[in-house]
Amino acid sequence: MEDRCSSSVLEDRLVPTDRAYRRVLVALLLVGLVTFALLYATQPILPLFATSYRLKPAMASLAVSAATFGVSLALPVWGAISDRFGRRGPMLSALAVAATLLGTLAWSPNFAVLVVLRFVEGAAIAGVPSIAMAYLGEEVVPEALGRAMGLYIGGNSVGGMAGRVVVGALAERLGWRLSLTGLGGVALLLVLIVVRLLPQSRHFRPEARRFGQVLAAFGELLRRPELVVRFAQGFLLMAAFVAMYNYLTFLLVSPPYRLPLSEASSIYLLYLAGTAGATLLGRLADALGRRFVLIFSVLLAMAGATVTLEGALAVKILGIALFTAGFFGGHVSASTLVAEQAGRHRAAASSLYLSAYYLGSSLGGTLIGLLWQDFRWPGVVAGLLLALLPALWLAVVPSKAHLSQPVAPPR
Repeated sequence: MEDRCSSSVLEDRLVPTDRAYRRVLVALLLVGLVTFALLYATQPILPLFATSYRLKPAMASLAVSAATFGVSLALPVWGAISDRFGRRGPMLSALAVAATLLGTLAWSPNFAVLVVLRFVEGAAIAGVPSIAMAYLGEEVVPEALGRAMGLYIGGNSVGGMAGRVVVGALAERLGWRLSLTGLGGVALLLVLIVVRLLPQSRHFRPEARRFGQVLAAFGELLRRPELVVRFAQGFLLMAAFVAMYNYLTFLLVSPPYRLPLSEASSIYLLYLAGTAGATLLGRLADALGRRFVLIFSVLLAMAGATVTLEGALAVKILGIALFTAGFFGGHVSASTLVAEQAGRHRAAASSLYLSAYYLGSSLGGTLIGLLWQDFRWPGVVAGLLLALLPALWLAVVPSKAHLSQPVAPPR
């Protein structure tokens, strides 16, 4: 059972020199890896769904959007569960269920059943991200939180990359059903490793709240403009990011590139740029301030999206790398600000942020596909910029929340 801290304020939070701090980082790196490998495993094989089920690309994208929609709806529920029963147990249980569901849905008899099971899997996956962020926010000293959050989100990028590359490569040889089943099995093994590594919480305080109290906590958070701005930024950033990668595979397997699916899926290796961006920009945010790094990251993503309009494949790849690094840097800054500003409702705030984040994934990933159908890649880029421009505006324009915050986090 989860360890519970006493009513007094504990000061023994983890610092980078602690052995337990390093175990937490490795464990949460694996958690992030597994979570995103499961969530986006279907993304590289969207062209196979479109061909097999005679679907338009925007409809095939439901194999991704259904899962992220399940995440967005279930996150607040998991936040309430976590506030009552702890961080570690619910998070690891949810991850194990999600891994099992991936192997199950791989044998769906039709696309409609697959979409429904992806929604259920997404609802299970929702038990991981906000709880992981709350765990870090409670256990790690503020001075090292950006670094820890950056590494966790870096694990997200590695998992997203590995799951997509492996599934895309194996789908051509073994079929998409066996490739998804294999990924689910590997994910379960990694969950067992995390169970051994991740320490029990030392700073968790249970809150047995009624449903009305949960809604009141959400209402309190939604009345705080500095948090609403972060939620909106998460929504817009993720809408652009998922749309970019949903339709990249369609672009690369089509003229003039005509790449095999296994080679087109290797584009997800650019998630390494996300890993590097998340880690580096997380450190910079600790030193220079979250808002400054957030503005820089969104500008970097916009520049990268624009560069992808160039037809030469090498230049397009450079643009995708810049876009990916910018996205992850923005996500690190926005999510860390939420953890720092949330106060006593940290898990609920993380849930609201990530609900907006994954709702952006669901809507952006499908709606921008309509631009692909009519205008191909230039239409997709236009949709990305339309999402990123307001995210930049929200970061640049001063508000009461901005004016009340220091440029850099307190030492």
